[in-house]
Amino acid sequence: MILVTGATGTNGRELLDALRKRGAPDIKVRGLTRDPKKAESLKKLGVEAAIGDLAQPASLPAALAGCDRVFILSAVSEQIAEQEAALAQAAKKAGAKQLVKFSANGADPDSKHTISRLHGQGEKAVQATGLAWTVLRPTFFQQNLLWGAPSIKKEGVFRNNLGRTKASHIDTRDIAAVAARVLTDPLEDHAGKVYELRGPQALSFDEIAAIFTRVLGKPVRYVDLTDEQYEQGMTQAGMPQWLAHAIAELAEVARNGTAGQVNDIVGRIGEKKPTTVEQFLVENRAAFV
Repeated sequence: MILVTGATGTNGRELLDALRKRGAPDIKVRGLTRDPKKAESLKKLGVEAAIGDLAQPASLPAALAGCDRVFILSAVSEQIAEQEAALAQAAKKAGAKQLVKFSANGADPDSKHTISRLHGQGEKAVQATGLAWTVLRPTFFQQNLLWGAPSIKKEGVFRNNLGRTKASHIDTRDIAAVAARVLTDPLEDHAGKVYELRGPQALSFDEIAAIFTRVLGKPVRYVDLTDEQYEQGMTQAGMPQWLAHAIAELAEVARNGTAGQVNDIVGRIGEKKPTTVEQFLVENRAAFV
């Protein structure tokens, strides 16, 4: 049995779909959700539903019962490290044999950047269990480009603070393909591996703006903001201060160069051709017009 935490979120849903596509009749999947109402949607997908919350450790043993593989996908919070440590230890106690941690580009327990530090500490907690572990570190999601849809529709612009830095944006479906393979292959095939997940091209936002222009048939321009301006815009939109600051920091992490790397992991491990930004925008064109 595979337990997928964060099962009703964007990445969790894609993983459930990818596991279904793996097609092995003996794969049993249980999805963890905090919301009983969402449990019904999991059941419709043919997934066993478990109600639980990583912030409530007492809810975890029942969800973990009978699971030998656990996919650790946490909601963004300031307690990621503590919650994932509790889940990892509960999984070990329940008899799990494999932990697969959904992490982030630049993860480092000693990082000065919030998201990198929290995920790095989560990785450390997973590794400390002594179980077979694998870490997935994706860069920026192509799905995040949808955040710019309102301003692209209204003004023909989208805004960010990445400057001219290139990043290899990845489709969440490609991440899911890799995760599904890791969760269904023999344990030893991926034990102790850290997979840096990248899209097929390193592009600046100016280059992505040119792709938008071509796909939408109208001019689209990238407007670069300072880190402070980007953070302020998010807080004004109602985002908690700590989270807005943490997201704004991600550009500084990317400027270190790792987000612009390209590799063959999606093709080699995920067994699919990685999605290009242009393919993603063509598929989602209706959201921007």
